[in-house]
This record gives sequence, C-alpha cells and structure tokens, in this order.
Amino acid sequence: MPQQPQGWHPERIKAELRIRYGSLRDICRTWGLYQGAISGVLRDPAHSIPTEKRIALALGVLPQELWPDRWGADGKALPRPSKTDRKSELVVSQRKKMRAA
Repeated sequence: MPQQPQGWHPERIKAELRIRYGSLRDICRTWGLYQGAISGVLRDPAHSIPTEKRIALALGVLPQELWPDRWGADGKALPRPSKTDRKSELVVSQRKKMRAA
C-alpha cells in the first residue's frame, strides 16, 4: 500500500507563524482575513486555497511542502471535497451513531 505523503504538522505551522508574526488572530487581522481563517485552513482541506498560499509564502516554502495531500508537485491545488460533500458525510456519520445508540 502506498504511503501518504507527509507535510508539515498543523502545530508546526502554527508555531512557525506565531514565532515569526505573533498570534494567529493578529496575523489574520493584518492579512485582512476573518479571525479563524488560518485555523480553518489547518483543520479543513477545502477551506481556502488563497489562505494556504499566503501561509506558505509567509513561511518561505511552497504549498506542496506544507500540504502534499492538497497540492500537486506542479504547484496546482488538487481536487478537494466540496462543503456539500462534507456535510452529507457528517449527516451519514451522525445517523450511524444514532442507530448504534
């Protein structure tokens, strides 16, 4: 079975951003983003491609180094699940839990 490419751990990304620029909230404010934008990108692959690019630029690396599962070697964003797809997966998951209870 092929091994999933490993990028940076989200905590490492947060730590590097904090060391260089201060709190994530302050960084978002400086960049003109809503206060949870960076956290959203770190936990959700379909959150914001432009914010991923901005984070990579701020850290001096390519997006594919941070998130090889989200970015191709050619520097293009890979297809991601839509928010609708994720919501339907959540509903199915919740139904299974309710049946099991």
